[in-house]
Amino acid sequence: DDPRSILFKTTHTIAEVWLDGEKIYEYGNEEDAPSFMKSPGSCWHIVNIPEDSAGKSLEVRIIPVYDNYYGNEVSIVYGTRGNCVLKILMDSFKTLLLSCGILFASIICLLLYLGAVRRKRRDKTEKKALLVLYTHEAVWRAKKVEVFLNLGFFSLLIAVWTLAQCGFLQFLIPDGRTLYFVDYFSFFLFPVPFNFLLYDICKSRYHKGALIFPILYLANMAADVLLQ
Repeated sequence: DDPRSILFKTTHTIAEVWLDGEKIYEYGNEEDAPSFMKSPGSCWHIVNIPEDSAGKSLEVRIIPVYDNYYGNEVSIVYGTRGNCVLKILMDSFKTLLLSCGILFASIICLLLYLGAVRRKRRDKTEKKALLVLYTHEAVWRAKKVEVFLNLGFFSLLIAVWTLAQCGFLQFLIPDGRTLYFVDYFSFFLFPVPFNFLLYDICKSRYHKGALIFPILYLANMAADVLLQ
């Protein structure tokens, strides 16, 4: 007697659901979609089935936007809408728990960085008379502060990417194409603060190469976007 729904996932494909020849759901064919982007991204679909569907045939169509590419293997879950949401959360629970832990760690690191910056500014006001001593201390503290900053941004990007991968971020960003770009850019950007983090920790004789790598990462990302 409860209203029923079906749940399935698509990856870079268009999805349609038909009930006895009548289209009841469509994704990826929006008229206002950006013309330069063929792919509608990866998305979980929860489609409500009309109450008068008894005895009717239900058809799910997966339509490729790239030749002969049909994305992931499609499996369909049937139940109430709450069952479908619970299925997504249960399947991604371990990843969700890990992502939330990483996200919490990134927030702590960024808060420590902001706290250290405020303390450094306060000390600068108090130690104007000891300028030379302060200069050496400030350099030493700046190196420690940068570690928190880069570790915080690295953890934040990792957390955003894993939340997008497990499907939870779709509850916060329902638009598939926007979610795709969040996933896309977070994946390409997280090596940049990671490389700066290694640079801050190691301070090796190869530090020039460590600074070149982030530039190469950004150039690679720019080339991928243009090819996209």
